[in-house]
Amino acid sequence: MKRQSIALGGVLAISFFLMVPLAVAQQYPVLRLGGKEGWSLVQERWGVREEVRGGSSFLVLSSVSEGASLSPTVDLALSFDEPVPSQYRDQQGRYDLVVSSSVLAGGSSQAWRGAGVAVFGALEENQGGAGTSSGNPQGNPGGGSGNIQGALGGNSLTASVGIKVFPRQDALFRGPRRIEDFSIEFWLYPYTMENGQQILDWSGIHQRPDGKQVFQRIRCQITRNRLEWIFQDFFVSPDERQGTTISLRGLTTPLPKSWSHHLIRYEAKTGLLEYLVNGQIEGVAYTTSTGREGGTLYAPLVGRSGEFILGQRYTGAMDEVVIHSVYVERPVLSRLPPAGGYVVSRPLDLGFPNSRLLRLDAIAYPKIEDRGVSSTPWLAPEIRLYVRMLDAPIEGGEKEWIPVRPGIPLGSEFPRGRYVQIRAEFYASSDGKQSPSLQEIRLSYEPDRPPPPPSQLVAIPRNGAVELRWKPSADTDVAGYVVYYGMASGEYFGTDAAQGPSPIRLGPTTSVVIEGLQNGRVYYFAVAAYDSAQPPQEGELSREVAARPGRIEP
Repeated sequence: MKRQSIALGGVLAISFFLMVPLAVAQQYPVLRLGGKEGWSLVQERWGVREEVRGGSSFLVLSSVSEGASLSPTVDLALSFDEPVPSQYRDQQGRYDLVVSSSVLAGGSSQAWRGAGVAVFGALEENQGGAGTSSGNPQGNPGGGSGNIQGALGGNSLTASVGIKVFPRQDALFRGPRRIEDFSIEFWLYPYTMENGQQILDWSGIHQRPDGKQVFQRIRCQITRNRLEWIFQDFFVSPDERQGTTISLRGLTTPLPKSWSHHLIRYEAKTGLLEYLVNGQIEGVAYTTSTGREGGTLYAPLVGRSGEFILGQRYTGAMDEVVIHSVYVERPVLSRLPPAGGYVVSRPLDLGFPNSRLLRLDAIAYPKIEDRGVSSTPWLAPEIRLYVRMLDAPIEGGEKEWIPVRPGIPLGSEFPRGRYVQIRAEFYASSDGKQSPSLQEIRLSYEPDRPPPPPSQLVAIPRNGAVELRWKPSADTDVAGYVVYYGMASGEYFGTDAAQGPSPIRLGPTTSVVIEGLQNGRVYYFAVAAYDSAQPPQEGELSREVAARPGRIEP
């Protein structure tokens, strides 16, 4: 039998460059996954997205936030992945946004995670600062191209309005109300570290039992090249008559034009308030009458008319702003999911049962190879490929995935089948910053075609029988032959033979006497070969012959 090659290409596009010379594979028919063909043959994916580069589709890991289901303890989630600032929205639907015209939309190449990032500090086109509502499709068209500095146009600090965030009825920061644990986190990319820049600001009004109204504030600002959190009358005594002012300032100076993670978290049981930078605690305070653990606990009280403002006086970018209704113990700092991601192709039909997979080639970055023993704490991004052979497209769950190395011929002992499925697993670098990239997969295989018909079939009339003889089928995998007979040309529905009705299954013989036939009646015959596949494949019929049994034999 002739060998045939199918290249799976065009659906998975994760850039790895591992492959056997593709010129070899191109001499055969090719079934492609990825590249310019796209990844339509993928039926299941998790944690992986498509990315188009130069007309080809690549598969890469999604960032932690993309497509992830949000925990019910998440109160506010701003990913800034929408294409224009006017479409920015809270993914939990608990807050409404009004976006200033000074805010621009950065793209995925600028973002810490996901498809976009909010860029603050561009010059106001409208000095009135009216802004645009998050529900208005006619808002600021944005400008997310190039690097963040380019998006800012090199402007110095301006008094921008930023993004106003208004709580709905079910929001954690909708007052007046007491709250318990909470955490606020975001990623920051400051263009400068000038004093006075305001990253986040919340304000509300608390009315004391004596009727006096007290202004409340939570502010995150840059003070002496460090971030400082100020809580003014937000933590209130049990009788709500006294408030306190607490300030926490970081120990390290965030580098301009560099991403850093910032988290403020509060534990209501102990009154512990902590400020973390890149997962490291840099400030600690207790919201108690003593300022230490113990004493009268001053608990959070959200006043009425509260609202947040993001980037009110700030030049730089902000990404993944999240408010939690819990004390976040371990913030997720990696860009990419630690568990990786995967894609699974649908069962690909090789045309015939018992077909043999010859090899799998792939184009990926970095190159798919055995990693071996590591001598450093840093691991490169990686893609692992698996296949499984199926006899039916619905039996996949019962078959084991077999790991394969691209470009390496598979042995004759490799499982066979009519269908093949491919699984690609994606793993980020050990620091969670780099994704592998798969551009194309090509699959070469040898179809197990049915055997060709026997040749030189002849029929010899006998008394009440017909003897058939033929030359064997020109195939090395013939397990036997099938004789078809009938009383009209091309209609093989005979029932007279002593061996049974048509068709009659035989072993690996090249002659047979069909007995029990009626003398004087014309019978028509054709023979097909079948192979040893499970189930056996029957080939085409031979040329037809006819004979009339009689008492006078030739």
